[in-house]
Amino acid sequence: MHFDRQITTAIVMCMSLSACGNGGADAATYARAQTHENSEFDEDAARDQAAADINGQTFQDVGDTSRCTSDCSGHDAGFQWAQDNNVADTSDCSGSGSFEDGCEAYVEELDNRVEEARGDSNSDD
Repeated sequence: MHFDRQITTAIVMCMSLSACGNGGADAATYARAQTHENSEFDEDAARDQAAADINGQTFQDVGDTSRCTSDCSGHDAGFQWAQDNNVADTSDCSGSGSFEDGCEAYVEELDNRVEEARGDSNSDD
């Protein structure tokens, strides 16, 4: 019965995400992130889904734009580079200050979304 509730919760969350226009999130991937056959949190699936959800966003969509000096182009470049190179650790970010800030913002957003999915998964237990 508990497993059925987790599946139902995952399906409702998937439907909610698709209704909000989440950029094409794959409901099956999200469901795998929420419930694994052993009811364990699947961090890899959650990270893949978070990366897919962030895809197409810019630093301005998720970062603190007050740190930009003019148009955020350096921050955007770092954010895009991190997306393109599947960066998952801030230690992989280097470059000019704004480029590095953008890269780190991507990793932080990715981590925040994975932790949010983990919290959602834990609240279903």
